[in-house]
Amino acid sequence: MMIAIHFEEGNNFSVRWRKYCQEHDLPHKLVSCYDDDILEQLKGCSALLWNVNNFNYKDQLMAKYLVKSLENRDIKVFPDYATLWHYDDKVAQ
Repeated sequence: MMIAIHFEEGNNFSVRWRKYCQEHDLPHKLVSCYDDDILEQLKGCSALLWNVNNFNYKDQLMAKYLVKSLENRDIKVFPDYATLWHYDDKVAQ
């Protein structure tokens, strides 16, 4: 099992996830969900952790589509699509 972490310096979630994996000897790798080759980066991974930021336009443009496509490839994603699609969206809620 390989865990992918969308890593951004200064992002407390990704920093803590990385530290947790290191402390518990969990196989992990750092990826960038913004990269054109994200599907290539995720080869061999069974999970992706991504602290989707509602105030980051790149996250809002990409997250829902990428998360859904990864779930269709049987990659576990946090947050999952069922949680993400309506996150902080009053109309969708």
